Amino acid sequence: MNTQLKTFTVKGMHCEGCENRIQKVLNEIPGVSNVQADHSEGKVELQATEEVSAKHVRQKIKSLGFKVQGGDQ
Repeated sequence: MNTQLKTFTVKGMHCEGCENRIQKVLNEIPGVSNVQADHSEGKVELQATEEVSAKHVRQKIKSLGFKVQGGDQ
């Protein structure tokens, strides 16, 4: 199954706890793997199958109280 790297810009991450919350929620999405959140860069990267839409990932991040953009490359 083909996966692609998706990168999101996330505002509001201030610590490793924020990173862990995002990583936990995104790793629960079927088809998502290798989630890496970095609060110092304000970035989240992940591998996702074609079935995983960037919009769905953004909604999951927003549900945690963060502002997010990107993932549509």
